[in-house]
Amino acid sequence: MSSQPSAVSARSAPEHVDLGPLAGQVGYHLRLANAAAIKSFNDALGPLGLTPADYGALVVIERNPGLIQQDLAAALGLQRANLVRVLNQLETRGLIRRGGESRRENALFLTASGKKQMPAVHAAHAVHEQRIAQALRRELKPLLACLRDLAALDAG
Repeated sequence: MSSQPSAVSARSAPEHVDLGPLAGQVGYHLRLANAAAIKSFNDALGPLGLTPADYGALVVIERNPGLIQQDLAAALGLQRANLVRVLNQLETRGLIRRGGESRRENALFLTASGKKQMPAVHAAHAVHEQRIAQALRRELKPLLACLRDLAALDAG
């Protein structure tokens, strides 16, 4: 499980600390929000031994049996080398298996054990998502649209 440095939220920063231009900068607040989201994720799914990359890989493989590694890497926005590390760990834990003719183009599948564990994975993730949704209240849908637009900067 990856550990993220803890971040002090802008709301809990000491009153005497002047954040200057950081107080209005999107990147600064995205970093703080990401740190809070990672902590929430780790609280919910850490007991299952899953990182965000593990969770993403399991969910996409579950929904797309036989998906090749290259397509999974693209879907998750991971470098292929990083994905291989994730897949090796999931395979070692008996959650996924690789099939196909080429090691590089292997098709990916959940094992029986992986399928059996997915309801618990989904339930734990739902706890995390509920925490995030409660923090955002009615702003969730517009925020998701904005984040998709922001992520599209990388595609351009």
